[in-house]
Amino acid sequence: MDTKLLNCFRLVVEHQSFTKAARLLGITQSAASYQIAALERELGITLFRRLPQSLRLTPQGRHFFYEIEDVLSLYRKVVGEARDIEAGRLGQVRLGIAGHAGGGFVPSLIKAFRQRHPGTLLQLSRLNLADLERALEEGQLDVGVTMSFSEKEHPGFGRRLVGMEPLAVMLPEDHLLSEREFLTVDELESMPIVHLLQDSDPPDRSGVIRMFARHGLTPNLVHRVPDFDSVVLLVEAGEGLAVFPAYRAATCGSARVKIIPLAGDGSTEDVFLVWNREALNPALEVLLAEADAILAGESLT
Repeated sequence: MDTKLLNCFRLVVEHQSFTKAARLLGITQSAASYQIAALERELGITLFRRLPQSLRLTPQGRHFFYEIEDVLSLYRKVVGEARDIEAGRLGQVRLGIAGHAGGGFVPSLIKAFRQRHPGTLLQLSRLNLADLERALEEGQLDVGVTMSFSEKEHPGFGRRLVGMEPLAVMLPEDHLLSEREFLTVDELESMPIVHLLQDSDPPDRSGVIRMFARHGLTPNLVHRVPDFDSVVLLVEAGEGLAVFPAYRAATCGSARVKIIPLAGDGSTEDVFLVWNREALNPALEVLLAEADAILAGESLT
């Protein structure tokens, strides 16, 4: 049903005149009369008894009038909400974060978004790197904060560089390198490496493999394990070293594991904000605008 017919009907009833209703609507009296006739045909009822000098609502017309305001109010509400969704003022954004990646950027983004867009739900999830990439690819997340996300590997995705995470080496407390202040990637090439990778993951998903590859090196991988606790256990046992973002290495919780920062070229991992370019979520565009403002050192109003 065309809501302009309903609005015309409401004004005719309130002013008891086609002429006055037409003037308020900016149309001619005959156009207003035509709209009421069209509404009556659509409803299959007579709304007005047309008298020589006045209009009078029929019983069915009176019932329709008293109920129609609820319909119009609901319509205005739904239209307003739809416009808010289109403008990014209402809706939901699902943000995934790889571990604690993003440093101070992520808290700043969350704070800015929630302050300026209180009507939009920002749903947060923490995942490991592989699970986050998979969630993005499968559309379970709208946007993610992650490391080593290649546009070449994911051509349908956009990305923004938002920071860098320092890397660190985990090694047994009695290791010959355990007293060093820092290590370099080149020094690790011949060292046995324990790396974290789920059985279902392709080998090139391993961050340590990508790190060495950027230097044209091949790591000496001796163990592939599915969880961080297993990595810590094998490092404690002297089975090999492990390379992780420093924030993750610091959570190992073992006094028998030393953590040595990486230094020099390759000692950090880039952190990206990534999203599917084909996603049709206006609230995502608003979040990306907030991210751009933070990166530019600006403030959106």
